Amino acid sequence: VQVAAINPSHPLAQMPLPPSMKNCIQLAACEANELLPMNPDLPADLFTSCLTTPIKIALRW
Repeated sequence: VQVAAINPSHPLAQMPLPPSMKNCIQLAACEANELLPMNPDLPADLFTSCLTTPIKIALRW
């Protein structure tokens, strides 16, 4: 966006903005010395729960 304001003909000014990540859930691994963020309202393993009980998880979400 700043590039477009300075130089509208710059190739980066023509690129679309990335989609919003506001409504996304990112599933990722962590290193041995890191902790995953936890939510007491959700299962400890949300990814596996989505695979094994998708309707239950969808209703809770």
